[in-house]
Amino acid sequence: MKGTKVFVSIFILIVIICLSNQVNEVNEVKNDDIPRKSEYLNVSPIFINGSSDWAIFNSTYEWCNGVGTKEDPYIIENIKINGGLTNNCIYICNSNVDFTIRNSTLFNASIASLTFQNVSNGRVEKNTIFNNPGAGVSLDSCMNNTILNNTIYNNGYMGIFPSYCNYTKILNNNISNCFFGIYIWKDNYDTILENSLLNNTNDGLYLRKSNFMNITRNSANNNTSSIGIFLSFCNNATVIENEACYNRIGIYSRGEYIYVALNNLRNNEYGLIPQQSYYSTYYKNLLIDNIYGIHVYTDTNTFYYNYLDNIQRNVYEDLSGSNVWDNGSIGNYYSNYTGVDLDGDGIGDDPYYIPGRSGYVHGPDNYPIIWQNPLLAILEPLEGAVYGVEAPSFNLSILKDKVISNGIYTFL
Repeated sequence: MKGTKVFVSIFILIVIICLSNQVNEVNEVKNDDIPRKSEYLNVSPIFINGSSDWAIFNSTYEWCNGVGTKEDPYIIENIKINGGLTNNCIYICNSNVDFTIRNSTLFNASIASLTFQNVSNGRVEKNTIFNNPGAGVSLDSCMNNTILNNTIYNNGYMGIFPSYCNYTKILNNNISNCFFGIYIWKDNYDTILENSLLNNTNDGLYLRKSNFMNITRNSANNNTSSIGIFLSFCNNATVIENEACYNRIGIYSRGEYIYVALNNLRNNEYGLIPQQSYYSTYYKNLLIDNIYGIHVYTDTNTFYYNYLDNIQRNVYEDLSGSNVWDNGSIGNYYSNYTGVDLDGDGIGDDPYYIPGRSGYVHGPDNYPIIWQNPLLAILEPLEGAVYGVEAPSFNLSILKDKVISNGIYTFL
């Protein structure tokens, strides 16, 4: 069940979503302005309880400086802590001052290398955290903390574990070879952006009973025994522009009012499974070379503008057919659709009937997409122009494209 790959390339890069606050976060992630030292200072495990302890540490140790404000946070940096299987390398509780832990190596703690409890305004940046039987980073009952640009690996349970937290930012971390890459329990309003979640034994990203979550541009690949991104009873989440490939399941969703869009789901056993997912929208997702594309165990959802070209089955409904498979003018692309488009508008003239369990009513998609090559005019370079070693830039005009009205095209 293979579609024409040039059409795939066209579809992959159709849409760019740039939310301004995310752009600012990405710029923050990419800005490498932190001083580094060639040597780490070996120190014993650290315990900080409240603002008074911060002041003591600041006046006692050369590796802690600052005053605890947003403009001049306390900074712990360039240290190395072997937890020696004590509970934590660094434990901070009951703190609301601004602080940063950066450019340090933390490992071999039995519960977590780094634990925050009842902490606000912390920042964990550019650390290497590994070989903990429990978690790499654990946050409990915290608010407004940021974890970014860390390398976290070989932890027995979770790479990052926030629970009962609000407004946590988890940005651009590399997490691998843990049981769960990121495990989030009963959080709200978190941002999980541009993390690499690779080769974890269980799920790359697991969220349970967490609401208003923003999950954008993460790579959750090669979590081969389980799921790339798993939302379990999560409401009002957005799952946008993620890549989930070479997992058992790409994305698995349970909850209400979930928006799943522009995700790249390839080479999984199942690309997408909505189960107990209600009033949710699945839009412009790319599902290619999975054994099964979308397998639906729920109803009251809307699916449109998705691209489905999979090995054994593109879509299947396991319950009643109250899901909607088009938005009233455009549906989805199915590589096994056999209808025709006599008027050339890019929409099949006959519905695509959604296959499903017998005894239930399913589908249909009344506006199945038939991909057609767009008609293009090359404005630049000019015909006959001669260029040197570097390839010229191309300026193209789309003269006719009745389904895709705008976007970015890749030409092979």
